[in-house]
Amino acid sequence: MKITGGKLIEEVVNEIILHSNIVKEGVELLGKIIENYDTYDLNKLQENYLLLSSMENQADELKRKLMNMLKASHIHPEDREDLLRLVLRIDEIIGYSKAVAKKFLIFKHLDVSIPQSVGVYVKSIIKKSIESVDQLIKLVETLQSDVSQVLEIAHRIEILEKEVDDLRLKALEETYKDCLTGYKITCIALPIVIDDIEAITDLCEEVADIYRLHIISR
Repeated sequence: MKITGGKLIEEVVNEIILHSNIVKEGVELLGKIIENYDTYDLNKLQENYLLLSSMENQADELKRKLMNMLKASHIHPEDREDLLRLVLRIDEIIGYSKAVAKKFLIFKHLDVSIPQSVGVYVKSIIKKSIESVDQLIKLVETLQSDVSQVLEIAHRIEILEKEVDDLRLKALEETYKDCLTGYKITCIALPIVIDDIEAITDLCEEVADIYRLHIISR
């Protein structure tokens, strides 16, 4: 996804890379929260949630800065649109991460236990989500460099999204099995959480599609 436009575009690209890395750190922190949910006490979980919330605020500030920079630039309108879509989709990732972390904080506050049969799939989903964001960072770094590996990276993101979708169905199945024994708060809450985590890889795939379409149409 090679976009030319002088010094301003270089500055925009650098800000997008910075924004993406903050998002990546947010997803990694969510992974830490999920992985350690059973061992963290409420204070520790809240501490991590507040840190993730701070990361989201940083990402939001960079998003607004980028939107202003792109508005003031004189790059091709179609390139500007692609960059805006790119930034907005990436920013949504940390939004979902914060939302999931908040739900886990509520679970901890209410002393909710997540069934082990479900937890194992949820942990697998977040691990693949982190890998997907890692691949997304590689895509972002191609904005001003060699694009020869873009399609390969995009394909890997697509594979991860499909793997996460399969894990999502298994996690939901285990949730429903657990609910057959009686109503619990997890019967309502866990499917929402599972879908929100799955949305991370969906958004990564959307970013990959932006790259693929850009390459094809230019």
